[in-house]
Amino acid sequence: MTRLWSAVTLPDGSPLRLFDGSSPDDGRYYLRTRSGMEIAGLGVALQLESGGERRLANLSFASRSAFRDLRWAGPAKEPPQGLSPLFLGGFSFDPSWERIDEQWRGFPPSSLVLPQVSVLRHQGKLMALAIAPADLGDADARRWLKEHLDALAEAWPAGDSPTFPACAVLGRMSACAVESSVRIQHEALPPDELSEPPDFPDQVQQALDAISTGLLSKVAVARAEDVASSTPFEPGSVLARLNERFASCFVFCVQPPGAAAFVGASPERLVSCANGRLSADALAGTSRRGLDSDEDDALGAELLASEKETREHAAVVAFLEEALRPVTEQLDAPDSPVLMRLANVQHLHTPFEGILSNGEGVLDLAQRLHPTPAVAGFPRDAALAWLARSEELDRGWYAGGVGVVGPQGEGEYCVAIRSGLFRPAETRLFAGAGVVDGSVPQHEDAEVGQKLAGLKEILVHA
Repeated sequence: MTRLWSAVTLPDGSPLRLFDGSSPDDGRYYLRTRSGMEIAGLGVALQLESGGERRLANLSFASRSAFRDLRWAGPAKEPPQGLSPLFLGGFSFDPSWERIDEQWRGFPPSSLVLPQVSVLRHQGKLMALAIAPADLGDADARRWLKEHLDALAEAWPAGDSPTFPACAVLGRMSACAVESSVRIQHEALPPDELSEPPDFPDQVQQALDAISTGLLSKVAVARAEDVASSTPFEPGSVLARLNERFASCFVFCVQPPGAAAFVGASPERLVSCANGRLSADALAGTSRRGLDSDEDDALGAELLASEKETREHAAVVAFLEEALRPVTEQLDAPDSPVLMRLANVQHLHTPFEGILSNGEGVLDLAQRLHPTPAVAGFPRDAALAWLARSEELDRGWYAGGVGVVGPQGEGEYCVAIRSGLFRPAETRLFAGAGVVDGSVPQHEDAEVGQKLAGLKEILVHA
């Protein structure tokens, strides 16, 4: 089904202003990548969903088909070079996920959304894009696009003007409704209750017991913590503070219409690709930040020299190389990790760069890579089986992926860690740690506590 779209240039400002005056019922989507791309989306023009082991490859194929059905309807003959609507979306940690926690209602195993309205930076300009409702005829669709984009441009605040009532301008029913949804190999899942998980140090000890049998060499164990909230979730405020506090991270928000909001600041790129090149991150091994530069440097040096932490990191490096080598003409990575320093922790980091040999898109590459040993373990199948038996936590989209996809399959996905699920009166925060031989339960508990503390500071108090 053909959908018409158009675009208009806006006065400069943050794309997050699109959310001012919006509602949880609208559908709100946001991503700022480490490469500097930033997009905010409101409403749902088209949604693709998929489940099962081939879910990401299915979405890759379906998204390319959907882009072929988009037709430019702007005042100029052609859109600005390289400008296009973009899919935003994500997927669950477990490919065979069956939801047991009702807090994840509205989140399928994987999905992509074309927002009805989006705001992004393109070639130094702030652009608003809109997709007309699919049931309008050509003339009515063009009229709808002009009216709504003109109203958006007129109301967009210049400079530091504080608020912009987005949906009041765009019209609740016309701009923010779900137009259509395409499900691919996806079934509704019955609700159930979560059992009370064991204490985190006990979980780490259980993982060490499994490792001692030779069943696996690493497993990533996650913990959730519920924090009460007395104020409603305001995406603009929370995401702006995450952008400021974690400037070198991916910052994301996925809030399906009427559902909770999944929000986070992730340091870890799963994979990105454009113009025949790919990038990916091996990120594993963690230490806290120091109170001053001398202590910080000492902690970083200790992390780089740690046999336990470098062994954990090496498993991720080996996995990425094995997974990416078959689809690249050239694949480069440094011989030893470097430090990635964030506001509250520092990590061992090995960046990968490669030249693709077969035209795979970002979702095809994510299909190959997810879940990496950084968030699952190694060997992967044994780690996933152990987590399914022992973790007793519905991760949902935590440690899955969130990203953006363009018309040629290009895009960028982060690993959805350091995240929280916002609900009306409570936020569930998620963090985890990799367990290998030599891990100490109390130390892993402290590491996860450090990660959660950074989230609480921003997500709960914003």
